[in-house]
Amino acid sequence: MKKIVEIQTTYPDMSTALKASQHLVSLALAACSNIVAAQSIYQWDGKLQQDSESLLILKTTLEKIDATLDAIKKNHPYELPSIVYFEVNTTDEYGGWVQDACK
Repeated sequence: MKKIVEIQTTYPDMSTALKASQHLVSLALAACSNIVAAQSIYQWDGKLQQDSESLLILKTTLEKIDATLDAIKKNHPYELPSIVYFEVNTTDEYGGWVQDACK
């Protein structure tokens, strides 16, 4: 069993999420990503909001988490992006691949 980090953040549309993913993976800050269509409901400026968004799920290493978070924040289009992350256990094989891809 290996530990990796999964980061989840939302973007306003699929093309913006795809561009962010390509950027992070090309820099080896993330090994891979998934992009999922989502409906978001939230409070903003005192009003109930509902938007279609794209959820970007990234896989990275414990060693790369700070640099990856910095890169997401630097290039994110939202004033206050939702960025959550957590350590996950994975198989030795998949975790090894994530570590190799993030070197």
